[in-house]
Amino acid sequence: MKMGRLIRKDDGIIIIEKYCFSSCIFILIGGVERQVLGKIGIHRLFLDPDSNKLTNDVSSDKIKTAINQLVADAIAYVTEMNVPRKIVDDMMSIPSDSIKLLTLNDLFHYGILPLDPLKEKHKIAEAKLFGISHGEYLARKSFIRQKMLSG
Repeated sequence: MKMGRLIRKDDGIIIIEKYCFSSCIFILIGGVERQVLGKIGIHRLFLDPDSNKLTNDVSSDKIKTAINQLVADAIAYVTEMNVPRKIVDDMMSIPSDSIKLLTLNDLFHYGILPLDPLKEKHKIAEAKLFGISHGEYLARKSFIRQKMLSG
């Protein structure tokens, strides 16, 4: 999440060419513009005992508190990046020792592709570059997305 915030600070563009499994989904979400050419996989968040100060106390209460904090941090992060919290909810339903590969449709559904919805400036600038209205630009992008999803 720290890396994602650094990328966001500079209006970064993230391109996943091969694969991105586990926590790198948070780096992808940090990008203002996101492109996925490879595979993305998610699973339940899990604790790193060293980073969560659980080295000596691994009681159920401590673990539950630490996991709840981890989930709350993830929800705050995706919300900050303008991605629905549903991605975190769904991550938590997949065992930590497993991976769910996301489809292109999943990435659109979660609001991860193609870019941060509040960063319309990129769309407006590109529409001007092509000499078309913002509305026409969005209609053309929608047409292309539908072709990609159906073909």
